[in-house]
Amino acid sequence: EVKEGLFKNYIAVSGVVEPIKTVYLDATEGGSRVEKIIIDEGNMVEEGEVIVELSNTSLILEISNYEALVSRTSNELRQARLLMEQQTLNSKSQLLELQTNILQQKRAFERNKILFKDKHISEEEFKISEEQFDLSKKRLALLHENLQKDSVFRGVQVGALRSSLDRMESNLVLVQKRLESLNYRAPVSGELASLDLEVGQVISRGERIGQINILDSYKLNQKIKEFKTYRHILKYIVEETPSIINKYLKKSYIKRLFYTQAGYYTSDYKSQKYLYELSHKVIAND
Repeated sequence: EVKEGLFKNYIAVSGVVEPIKTVYLDATEGGSRVEKIIIDEGNMVEEGEVIVELSNTSLILEISNYEALVSRTSNELRQARLLMEQQTLNSKSQLLELQTNILQQKRAFERNKILFKDKHISEEEFKISEEQFDLSKKRLALLHENLQKDSVFRGVQVGALRSSLDRMESNLVLVQKRLESLNYRAPVSGELASLDLEVGQVISRGERIGQINILDSYKLNQKIKEFKTYRHILKYIVEETPSIINKYLKKSYIKRLFYTQAGYYTSDYKSQKYLYELSHKVIAND
């Protein structure tokens, strides 16, 4: 039957309104223990605000080991540089001493050469002065070669220690940043929709710990389930609960489902009682 009336260009449905964008919170450091929950779920958070304070004994020990290793390598580098400087000074002292001896032996050789020519000294005495002069010149050449090789070796040693120290310091900075991340901060501003943590709980790396809803825009997610009797509720639980468990892997979601549905059916005592019993069983086994 066609009737004249007001035309509505929309359809009224019952559904769940949810934010379009949700940011999930995952643990970044494995083996961390929850020390203090700063902001409870349901509250608004600002980007960078601390949500949870965590502790990690293994990470602190790792940082201590890195700091000790950096300190030891730094001392080795300092000692190597000091030894290099001392070796350089000793080599320069030897070089000056040998150059002075060469000058003295050169004068002695040139003087003996004249004396030998005039037959004032024996040939043996002349030969000795000549051999001593030649030996000193060879020693000088050898000392220059040793100085060059030692300088290259010390330079390589110091460079290797410097590179090793730089790597260790970089790693230490990264580990210290991991320590800073134990103060878990909100990555975005929004509503802390869920936070599945308890004080004393130990969490694993990558574990989902909560979510933040960005309340800029919304969507109608799905039509709300409407049940007429508790039998329909039980049928829904049998069909849907396994997928919920597989998806979230957290009993808290099941408890919320049972409590929420039980609250809607205050007039149906049997269904309400059954759902409350189920929720208490979940709590007891949690």
